[in-house]
Amino acid sequence: VKDQMFALREILDQNGPRGVTPLSDRLQSLRRWAPHLDQWRLMAFLVIRFATDDDRKTEFYNKVDAELELPLDILDDLQGEAKEVKEAGNGWLTYTPLLHRIRESGTGIKLFDLLDERPFTVVEIATFMGFLFQKRGDPPFPWQKEQLCHAVVEALLNSPVVFDGLTGRMGPPVKLKELKRALKMNSLGSCACTLM
Repeated sequence: VKDQMFALREILDQNGPRGVTPLSDRLQSLRRWAPHLDQWRLMAFLVIRFATDDDRKTEFYNKVDAELELPLDILDDLQGEAKEVKEAGNGWLTYTPLLHRIRESGTGIKLFDLLDERPFTVVEIATFMGFLFQKRGDPPFPWQKEQLCHAVVEALLNSPVVFDGLTGRMGPPVKLKELKRALKMNSLGSCACTLM
């Protein structure tokens, strides 16, 4: 953590805001506490929720987050994050207010941080489907593409519609057409099932 904080400080000094900002002050505070957190085996995860529409600031801190992989997540508003999730290759997921709130609360589950950083692998998609749909005692979602797609179709049949932060409309929690695209499945072969 010390090395990561040092690298973050170097990047901020070279490219970031000048002078003392509340954020840099808070990061310095985290740096001072890092050895104690390791000693007590405590998890630290910092969530920065922007209250600005300045895209340059958002892009800068998202770049810092992506490059350093600190226990840090940079969040925009609901619609902004929904756009980032789609642009990262995870547009199959309907980004809801509940998902946004979970991320704002600083969950330690790394997949929530990765949503807006890169496309999920098949295993990560299956794991995330478990977060969305799995009930106690249910088997885990399969890792094979076709079986995963069929399991998602079954789960969607029993799922309520949710608010889509990107479109502002109600819809399914998972967009099946985009999921097939993410899984690189052709429209005729694997998972040629439809949702009625």
